[in-house]
Amino acid sequence: MSNSFQGSGCVGGSSKKVHSSKRKLNREFNSATNEDPQESEAPERNQKMPLVDDDFSPLSGIAFYSTVLKKVQFKPLYQMILPVRLHPYLPSKFAPATVTCRGKTWEMMFHGDSTLKRLDRASWRKFVEENDLKMGDAVFWEVMEDNKEKANLKVQIIKGDCPLESEANGSGSNPKDPITICKRFC
Repeated sequence: MSNSFQGSGCVGGSSKKVHSSKRKLNREFNSATNEDPQESEAPERNQKMPLVDDDFSPLSGIAFYSTVLKKVQFKPLYQMILPVRLHPYLPSKFAPATVTCRGKTWEMMFHGDSTLKRLDRASWRKFVEENDLKMGDAVFWEVMEDNKEKANLKVQIIKGDCPLESEANGSGSNPKDPITICKRFC
């Protein structure tokens, strides 16, 4: 790791310098604008943060799983199998499932009683089509509650066809020339 990233908050850097610098800037800004410093303090660590984007939010569920979609999740099979590490938090029987993504909800059935614990094919296909999912898209699954009667899942999608490389600028060689990626989610 290059020394030019020290203090930047990157892996290997010192985040203490960043936080103390932010506090110092806040104090200077508050004294210059005559604002009450209590009003502009950063939120408490455990305080729920607002969504940064309508489509993306921090992972907050009980357990999560990420996958890059492959051929098996599309026609003709339309098969979305959930991994073993999520099984303890999901029903072990054929049960209803609620999948939430981008402010919409899909009611599905979860095959928790089969060897391959999966969502029902017809509902998964509808989800794929309505979200225009393609091979290569990344999908983040979160189990939102430990419920043995119903699977409650939240999904976040990152499209795999975003031309991020061509829209990135900066070399990243030092803090004055950061790599900036256009905030564009397909």
